Amino acid sequence: MAVVVALVVHGRTHRAQPHAMVAAAHPTATAATKATTQVKRVLPRHKTMREARARCPASDRPRDRVTGERIRDKIAASKAKGMWMGGPLPLGYDVANRLLVINKVEAQLVRRIFDDFITMRSATLMAKVYAAEGVRTKGGKPFTKQTLYKMLHNRMYLGEIVHNRSASR
Repeated sequence: MAVVVALVVHGRTHRAQPHAMVAAAHPTATAATKATTQVKRVLPRHKTMREARARCPASDRPRDRVTGERIRDKIAASKAKGMWMGGPLPLGYDVANRLLVINKVEAQLVRRIFDDFITMRSATLMAKVYAAEGVRTKGGKPFTKQTLYKMLHNRMYLGEIVHNRSASR
């Protein structure tokens, strides 16, 4: 059974393994630190949560699985109703009463991005043009080709709300 050891340095407790319990090995060790360091034994513990769960078979924890399924089902049902469940908002949308509402000013920019991609056929060129014009994302950052590609592949702009790679309209 592994014994967890705690180092107390200047009143702060740090968990350490037995081979690291010497105060001199502490990264901030000075003469004053060595003088004020105590070593305390703490109750035996599992090294990791994985080891603790390995000792407890899954049949003893059915509540965790059921709770996770209920949460996933609730999120899927809310998204199927068109409710926004959090996260970064896509460009062109705002949230009102947990529903996505089109932001008219940003929607013009979204239409322009899709139209520009049809004509230019290069996200890199588009990013350079937008940087020169000072066009920014919803977060206030300049557009990059990665941002543009993510936006062009986002199924939200098709009118779909995606949850676990399945879409609802």
